[in-house]
Amino acid sequence: MTTLARVRHAEPLRRTRPVIWTLVLASSTVLLGGCSGRDTVEIVDGTADRSSHQLMLGVASCNAELEVKVEEGDDDVRITITRPAPGKAENHCQDLATVELDEPLGDRAVIDGGTGQTVEMRKNDG
Repeated sequence: MTTLARVRHAEPLRRTRPVIWTLVLASSTVLLGGCSGRDTVEIVDGTADRSSHQLMLGVASCNAELEVKVEEGDDDVRITITRPAPGKAENHCQDLATVELDEPLGDRAVIDGGTGQTVEMRKNDG
């Protein structure tokens, strides 16, 4: 009876090892940075004076505490906005985020870093 118990337990353990290692690796990925505790916020639209350093962006964040990351390049400006998790905001509750650039926007496109989409910018040249 003791021998049968060892055989029964030994065989399932061999089969579950790959599953256990997969779970351990997936858990490690989440714990080591796969889960930042923040959700990306969609940039709905924006207004900019092309000769100014300032952008006004409509964002779907519903009064959340925002963090803004700006990456300026020669051809575009990539802006990623995040809010505390959990949950994504809906477009029916928007906030205004003001972003200061190092250089005037000029002819560069504004890219939503969360979606990869070009943000429609209205002119504010007046």
